[in-house]
Amino acid sequence: MIVMCGCSETNPVYSIALLSSYFDRVKKQTISPSAFIRSVSYEGLVTIGFNTTMKPPDEIQSIKNSTIVINETTWPALSIYVMPGKFSDAKQLAFDWSVEKFSPGLLQIRLRFDYDEQVSSR
Repeated sequence: MIVMCGCSETNPVYSIALLSSYFDRVKKQTISPSAFIRSVSYEGLVTIGFNTTMKPPDEIQSIKNSTIVINETTWPALSIYVMPGKFSDAKQLAFDWSVEKFSPGLLQIRLRFDYDEQVSSR
């Protein structure tokens, strides 16, 4: 940890407590975000929460076709899939999705199933 000494506009004094608090905030901001499902409505609206504050893009619909690069590998910015249940026919669980809302604390996605009668809430 670097502690600066002196007292002027160009060389301010920082206490160890202040620096520690700053580095704690930086560490929290560099934690990989993780998501969790808050709720799923009968109408297919999925509400997702995050463990950290997110920065939504200006155009939320762009998420669907966006990619990100991690370690020189390109990945979808958001990938959504449905795990078939024990008695489900995976072929009948085809769906499309769109982003309804994206704020710093939550993401809402609308799922539209091709065969919605095959989808169960259990």
